[in-house]
Amino acid sequence: MKTFRILGLALVVTGLLFAGCKKTEDEDEEEEGTVSLDVSAPTEPQNKNVLLEEFTGNNCQYCPDGHKRVNELIAANSGRLIGINIHEGSLAQLYKTEFGPALYQAAKPSGIPAGTINRILFDGDTAMALNRGYFSYRANQVLAQPACANIAAKASINKSTRELTVAVAVYYTGTPTGSTNMINVAITQDSVWGSQKDPQNLYPEAWNSDHSKYCHMHMLRHLVTGQWGDAITPATGKQIKKEYKYTIPASISNVDMVLENLNVIAFVCEGHANVINVCEAPLTIR
Repeated sequence: MKTFRILGLALVVTGLLFAGCKKTEDEDEEEEGTVSLDVSAPTEPQNKNVLLEEFTGNNCQYCPDGHKRVNELIAANSGRLIGINIHEGSLAQLYKTEFGPALYQAAKPSGIPAGTINRILFDGDTAMALNRGYFSYRANQVLAQPACANIAAKASINKSTRELTVAVAVYYTGTPTGSTNMINVAITQDSVWGSQKDPQNLYPEAWNSDHSKYCHMHMLRHLVTGQWGDAITPATGKQIKKEYKYTIPASISNVDMVLENLNVIAFVCEGHANVINVCEAPLTIR
């Protein structure tokens, strides 16, 4: 059981955003690949879910405010907004991963906390990374945008071997904008109690009772499909199924990998950017 939950409300700001995927009539479904976990993506058109990748650091004074804003957005958009906290940059002495530098370089934050919304470069911006003050505004724009593909996933961990199995399904309800898309599978971890600079004013709720440790949530631990994902060939009306396996180590960057605190996230991108859709996989430990 996860030991820490954040509840909150986000401001709802409506807006229009250019949709990169054009809807078309559904065509006959065609499956590709074999999976041992039974999973299928919905075939009815849906709006996009949001992936908010937040760049943060344990020695960053204002990062607790970024964490609070993201946790409030997650709580206000249950199941439709998913956060990944990426510890990277000069203010992140702890909790780094091998994937952080390339993600940071692609997003180009001018400082932290900052984050990307579905890895979109919004009109008028020079970098994907947004100031935390824009998280809610941009997220609500994307949540109202139709998706050209739906995604679903299931995950299972064998407790004795620590082997993770993840099944992912992507169904295209509209016309993809590229000839190649990328399936990504990320592992994050909740309830990582550790160091954080100056949370007492910006996010005291995340401290433990004696104010000695701070609770880090949805911290990036690993990208199962590698830095930029696994290539697939999209087509309207086509359901693509893939399966991935990964043996979870005892620890990553000196943090114990507590199986009960892990989350598995699947998302599909147009290359390295422009997340088409994202979901969190129900996780069974057996």
